[in-house]
Amino acid sequence: MEHSLPAGADPLEDQYHGLLAAQAKRSLDQVADYGVEPICRVLTRAGVQIAPSTYCAAKSRSPSARTVRDVELVEQIHRVHGENYAVYGARKVYAELNRQDIRVLGARLSD
Repeated sequence: MEHSLPAGADPLEDQYHGLLAAQAKRSLDQVADYGVEPICRVLTRAGVQIAPSTYCAAKSRSPSARTVRDVELVEQIHRVHGENYAVYGARKVYAELNRQDIRVLGARLSD
């Protein structure tokens, strides 16, 4: 199924944001090597303003309910996909999960 973009939307915007997020994650994963402050300064110069306290707060808080649920769903999705010879697509995985009383929105499968 092809997704339609809103008028004036850049088709590469999602890819750009994904790449930027991946780079930011790699940068923050290097905290042990460089420390929080220098990495936050570099990100600020790149237009991604993150205060050191924001990073520290994010690392110390427990995962959100959505993150916990996503981890559970990924396990269920892999299970259903594997049990069906790895040929089920998102629609069939969605239907099978709902048949098994594992409630999930179809949009969560395509994320």
